Amino acid sequence: MSNIITTLEFASYRNISQKLDTGKIEESISLAQQSDLLQILGDFYFDVLKNQDETTYTDLMEGSGFTYNGYAYEHAGIKRLLADYAYARFASAGNINFTPFGIHKKLSNESEPIDRNTVNDIAKQAQIDAGLKFQFIEMYILSEPILFERYGKDKQQGTNFASQRFSKL
Repeated sequence: MSNIITTLEFASYRNISQKLDTGKIEESISLAQQSDLLQILGDFYFDVLKNQDETTYTDLMEGSGFTYNGYAYEHAGIKRLLADYAYARFASAGNINFTPFGIHKKLSNESEPIDRNTVNDIAKQAQIDAGLKFQFIEMYILSEPILFERYGKDKQQGTNFASQRFSKL
């Protein structure tokens, strides 16, 4: 299964180093896609994978303005949502390397690693940001019940899509 976003798209959505560790970014994207995105979209996730390149899914993937219950809104799109989830995972493992001699933290003479609690706060904030983005993405999906029929059916059947809890730091 291929990733919905590339490492370059990820870098354009999130402010990260100029020198990209593509292996860690791709792993973070893949884990976020297969865990976080699947959890929040439920079975509709498979429709997104199948139709992500279709023109009818462009607004869902890239973000757009829309009307819901007579009010105008904008949503960021599935790609930006995935970038936030991937960033949370990438932030947690960014300076950790697995070597034949064990797990090591990357250090250099010109920098100092930040406290682990700060890293956790950054990752948690990215998850909160994703949760807020999804509220508007979900409104967009629900505003198109015919196009995104599977999502609406799952919601009516009581499938739990948002079992994650988010709070302010």
